[in-house]
Amino acid sequence: MVTLSICAAASLGDLWLIKGYLSPTQQYDFEVYFTASSEIAQHLDAHLYDESGNGLNPQLRDADPSGTMAHVARQQGIQQIKLYLYPPLLADLLQPVARLKLPDALLLWRSLNIGFLILASLSIAALLRKTWWTLPSLIVFSGLLCFSPIWQALHYGQITLLLLFLWATGILAYAKGWTKTSAVLLGIASLLKLTPLLAVVPLLIWRDWRWLRSFGLTLAIGLGAMVFINSPHVVMFYAQHVVPPMSSGIGDRQNQTVLSVLQVISSGRHPHLGKLAPTSIAWTGHILSGLLVAIAVFLTVLRQKNLSTSSKPIILAAFALLSLCVSPVSWVDAFAIGYILIALQWNHSFVQKTSIVQLLLLTASTAALGGSLAIKHIHKLDSFLFAQYLPLFFAIYLVFFTLLPSSISPTEHPHPCS
Repeated sequence: MVTLSICAAASLGDLWLIKGYLSPTQQYDFEVYFTASSEIAQHLDAHLYDESGNGLNPQLRDADPSGTMAHVARQQGIQQIKLYLYPPLLADLLQPVARLKLPDALLLWRSLNIGFLILASLSIAALLRKTWWTLPSLIVFSGLLCFSPIWQALHYGQITLLLLFLWATGILAYAKGWTKTSAVLLGIASLLKLTPLLAVVPLLIWRDWRWLRSFGLTLAIGLGAMVFINSPHVVMFYAQHVVPPMSSGIGDRQNQTVLSVLQVISSGRHPHLGKLAPTSIAWTGHILSGLLVAIAVFLTVLRQKNLSTSSKPIILAAFALLSLCVSPVSWVDAFAIGYILIALQWNHSFVQKTSIVQLLLLTASTAALGGSLAIKHIHKLDSFLFAQYLPLFFAIYLVFFTLLPSSISPTEHPHPCS
């Protein structure tokens, strides 16, 4: 209930923005997925990344009007389209949707996203030991609806809600001892978007070889499917020529990552999109991000001896949120995944004694992440770098507060699904 109240309060400033986020016709990111899937349906796989692998940063760039992607987009009634930057698997999975007319596909994708949202809320409720279809589980769902990144994900038709479902259900499956199911779900998430690969880190530390074998097998099957469907050339081209320039990131306050902060500082808050960041800035950002991961690894190792199985789900949720902070690009909507950790932390605060300072910081973290859409639109914050990146800074705080050995007592923290 506390989480819901704080998210609702943080989102009050978003209400005037959300009213324009409900139309299923404004899912610009889905239009990119739809067009890429249509290319594959027309056996144009070889041209999927034509303009993405030219050495420039392909993010936020429009497709060349004379190129294959723009041509296929116009066939669907889309006059302007961004470049497709995900692994081919997402476009492959959307083949049935690509056979629909665009208005029908947009409506279906919006409906699927709402379904993913409901399923994710049920998984989170189960992690909190709340019975499905009861008032507490409805409160969890209501809290998600008050979480502003959810609305941005719906507006743009992003795959964030699918990833939220995979993360939440994968963590729930691990908590219940369904090792293979957990590994398959998080493996699929990693095949759709590379950032969930960070889930491997705590499992390596815990030496959960059964989970790791299932995860590796899922990746191998998914990679094999892409090679079979799209050809080895397309997969290799994506890995060698699309991913590297994307790693230079984008300096923009909508991009809540460590690398983005450095780029905004170095470029005077007006970076040139489509151009690679200076090598020194990119490397500094990657080193700082790597340092955060190294600290997270150290803290996870430090608490391994006295770690109970019941504490592992919240650590996985922390790494889910950390993966967004250290990625080259994590738009505001991606932080919907942070709701898992926030819900678990509030649940933990009711079980164990928590200081006033910790409660205030948890409240601030909930407000910063839950109200990040409003923060994005407050242009008066332009001159205050810290204020622009409040979601990022509080996300990092939440991660390391969770991972500190004293933050969760294995003897006092009950099993989230017991």
